[in-house]
Amino acid sequence: MRSRGRCFNRKKCCKRDSDFLEKAFLIVLAVIVGILLLKSIGKILLFLLMIAAPVVVIIITVKKYKR
Repeated sequence: MRSRGRCFNRKKCCKRDSDFLEKAFLIVLAVIVGILLLKSIGKILLFLLMIAAPVVVIIITVKKYKR
């Protein structure tokens, strides 16, 4: 019979508890980072636009001159 949640094979040991803890920790980190980003999302959007606009212009001009 199969065991639920535990592996009795020593060569292939299941680490279900540690996997669960790692996933829970990553989810908590993602939630905290998401809350921090929502607070300062306006500043981040402006920053991304300042970076993305020149890059897009450069890519478009390079594509035009390659033709």
